[in-house]
Amino acid sequence: DEEGMCSGRSDPLRSFPGIRGTPHKTANFRSVEKDDGLKVEVRFPEVSKEDPNTEGVVATWFVTDGESVLRGQLLAEVQVDKVTAEVNAPASGAIKIIIPEQAVVVQSAVIAYIE
Repeated sequence: DEEGMCSGRSDPLRSFPGIRGTPHKTANFRSVEKDDGLKVEVRFPEVSKEDPNTEGVVATWFVTDGESVLRGQLLAEVQVDKVTAEVNAPASGAIKIIIPEQAVVVQSAVIAYIE
């Protein structure tokens, strides 16, 4: 589903250099209109392309709920099987964390909003 995806990027998951042999990716996100203004969804990255229903864990949040974040800032680290992925802020603003550390979620689930 490409609707709402950030334009100008052919693949919402961009590879980043990782720690020796550990693939790192950034999260997929969408902007959505709400009554109180624009919010940007921060989603759990789709690490496993074979099975989109694969579950993963939000391993660590590097920010706290309500904290101001900058676009590109490292927000969290997530894990699916033996793959670790980084979640970076797609926009600047205040973060609203909706999925706590160590919670198990399906890939592509919204884990936070940035307002």
